[in-house]
Amino acid sequence: MTQPRLPGSSRPASRRINRRRAAAAGMAALGAVALGGASGAGRRALAQAIDPLIGAGGAGGWVEPPVLLSSDRALDVVLDARPVPAAGLGRMGYAGRIPGPTLRFRPGDTVRVLLRNNLGGDQTNLHVHGLHVSPQGNGDNVFVTLDNGQNFQYAYAIPANHPGGTFWYHPHHHGDAQEQVGAGLAGAIVIDGALDAVPGVAGLPERMFVLQGPETRAGESIYTVNGAANPEAAIRPGQTQRWRLANMSANSHFHLQLDGHQFHVIANDGNALPETRPVDTLMLAPGQRADALVQAAEPGRYALRSLAFGEGGQAQPAFPVATLVVAGAPMEPQPLPTA
Repeated sequence: MTQPRLPGSSRPASRRINRRRAAAAGMAALGAVALGGASGAGRRALAQAIDPLIGAGGAGGWVEPPVLLSSDRALDVVLDARPVPAAGLGRMGYAGRIPGPTLRFRPGDTVRVLLRNNLGGDQTNLHVHGLHVSPQGNGDNVFVTLDNGQNFQYAYAIPANHPGGTFWYHPHHHGDAQEQVGAGLAGAIVIDGALDAVPGVAGLPERMFVLQGPETRAGESIYTVNGAANPEAAIRPGQTQRWRLANMSANSHFHLQLDGHQFHVIANDGNALPETRPVDTLMLAPGQRADALVQAAEPGRYALRSLAFGEGGQAQPAFPVATLVVAGAPMEPQPLPTA
């Protein structure tokens, strides 16, 4: 097997691309593997452990991407990029799923990702979007080229002073990135940090919103949250949740509005804000992320939608994103942080 090419190496005269054959191929996903066991002592509990309303699946179609946690200051992961025939023609994912697993670690950790290209023809690579890490060698090097069947070991030394926040990973191979991201190859990154300890934020149940689309299902353009179309997210009356919203589409904007509620934005693109910003609508361009607090209103069903956006060739119609279901035992609303 030939080795992946680093910058300066020769490029093949022709590229072995057969996407239709690749999409129809069988799938034997090698999966994403976290080595080293569970999280170390003192790690903040994940959302599904804080409140049983937030789980890995169940009623309403809500699915949280699996979370791979660092342990003993390291995270070792295998990301197997391959077609996902069950998701439709041309769909691609990591570890046999769309989106890929969430990688969660801390400043000062070492993160190693073994990327396997089993796309069946496409060249690919990996970019950790927003991280302050080296772009050289086995780091966040977007000039690495993996042919089909090749593996590459990435290694990221996360600086001890790296800000916490919501980031993401995706292919960044020139000429292929738009198609592969649009086909589903993407996943979230969470770095724990100082914002997580701020009163009014600390200990809140979390939801990850990986926003993707459009994709065509039964002749319709569908937009998804964590791979599901218009899933239901549960919350108790008066409860506050932290939503990590990430636009991992190739071209689409998400102009978000939640009926009967405001978004109390505390971070943009992995940068904590100096004060909480309440907004009625939240615009996320491709690649953008926002952390927002949502405090539930009275019991009922509330639509989370993307409003119509743009003009001419950039125009997007309104479309449903998810449904917030406020139900269960009421909670006393807690003060929201202001700074």
